Amino acid sequence: MRLRTHFATANEELVALVNEGYNVLSAMQDDYRRRKEEGTYDDLNDVQELVAPFEVWVAKVEESLGRIFPTQLETHLFLDQELPDYAFSMDGIPPKYLNAKRNCNYYVRGLNKIRLQSLPEYTDLPLNARLKISTAFARFVMSTLRP
Repeated sequence: MRLRTHFATANEELVALVNEGYNVLSAMQDDYRRRKEEGTYDDLNDVQELVAPFEVWVAKVEESLGRIFPTQLETHLFLDQELPDYAFSMDGIPPKYLNAKRNCNYYVRGLNKIRLQSLPEYTDLPLNARLKISTAFARFVMSTLRP
């Protein structure tokens, strides 16, 4: 099957999303540390607020995967991560936050795994077909602009 976008474009978009995921995760950790230092962190109430930007990122990834791949397989693989079902705590870090952070890590790594493994399994649109589409589109645009 063919990708819906050019291979290089798809790879660039997925790399950008992986980097963005790590940035969101880093911001979440910084926000947690800040709240902990100020003494305002509450494990029962603050985790959802800390994870909210990550959920926005997940929705963005879901949209991109649908735009890149010809089937929903990669979207399903991304959303159905194999997450461990155990809770743990270490060094005084509350378990609810620690598990949320761990799960977010799994999603970022899962997207990178899709980029590395799934993307090469699809064929790219041949160059001459891409050029024909671009040429046809350019002719259409030019014909609509002429009086």
